[in-house]
Amino acid sequence: MRVEGMKDFLASVGCGAASLVFCLVSGFVVYFFISKGAKIVVIVLPWLNVAFIICLLIFGMILMPLSYFKRTKAAAGTGMLIASIVFGLTLWLWGFLLTYAMWGIGAVIIGLFIFGIGVVPIAMLATLINAEWYTLIELVILTALTFGVRFWGGYLLVGTSEEE
Repeated sequence: MRVEGMKDFLASVGCGAASLVFCLVSGFVVYFFISKGAKIVVIVLPWLNVAFIICLLIFGMILMPLSYFKRTKAAAGTGMLIASIVFGLTLWLWGFLLTYAMWGIGAVIIGLFIFGIGVVPIAMLATLINAEWYTLIELVILTALTFGVRFWGGYLLVGTSEEE
C-alpha cells in the first residue's frame, strides 16, 4: 500500500512539474511573439499608412460617388469592404503598437484575450489616461471610419442583391 501511495505522489509531482514547465514555455512563446511582433509592426505600419491614405483617397474620390448610381453600387460596395479591411488592419496594428508602447506586454496580452480586438479599446484607454487627446481622437475617428465604411459597403451589396 505504501508503494502505491508513493507512486501516486510521484505521479502528481511529475504532472505538476510538467504543468509548470508547460506554463513557463507558453509564457515565453507568447512574450517572444508579442515582442517580435511589435518590432515587425514598427516596420510594417509606415507602409500600411501609405495603403491607408491611398484607400482613403479612392474611397472619397471614386467609391463614394459610385455608390449613388444604381449600376455601380455593387462595385462600390465591394471596394468599400476592401477599403474597410485596410482601415481596420491599420487601426488594429496601431492599437497594438500603442498598447505595447504605453502599457507594455501585459496589456497587449489582456487585449489579445478580449476576442483579439481588445488592443484597440486598451489603446484608447491608455491614450485617455495619458492625456494623449489627439491620438485618442484619431483612434475614435479611425474606428468610426472602419465600421462606417464596412457597414455602408455591406448595405450597398445587400441592396444590390435585393434589387435583382
